[in-house]
Amino acid sequence: MPVTPEERARWRRAFWAFIIIGPVLAVVFMFFRRDILSSAPPSLREFVEISSQPVVSLGLSAAGAGFCLANVWFTRRRFADKLAYAFLIAFLVMGAYGLIASMVYDVW
Repeated sequence: MPVTPEERARWRRAFWAFIIIGPVLAVVFMFFRRDILSSAPPSLREFVEISSQPVVSLGLSAAGAGFCLANVWFTRRRFADKLAYAFLIAFLVMGAYGLIASMVYDVW
């Protein structure tokens, strides 16, 4: 089934949303972790504590960005192939996040 230009544009917008939202959430979790944990219900604190790690938000956003970019670049592939490409792209995005973080950390 051919992919329309509108669908490709939607996948590109989703890619950029994931790329931008991931680091923003990581910074929010770093600065407001105590507030987030204290406002969570006691039964969910364990899950909130795990999910409030900055690496989790970066990893999930990289995975989402990888899947979006795999759908833009490889439109006529099997789903398993798209997932493999998405994993590879997510790995590269995480490397880029690490490179940017190391450059920012050296400046501070």
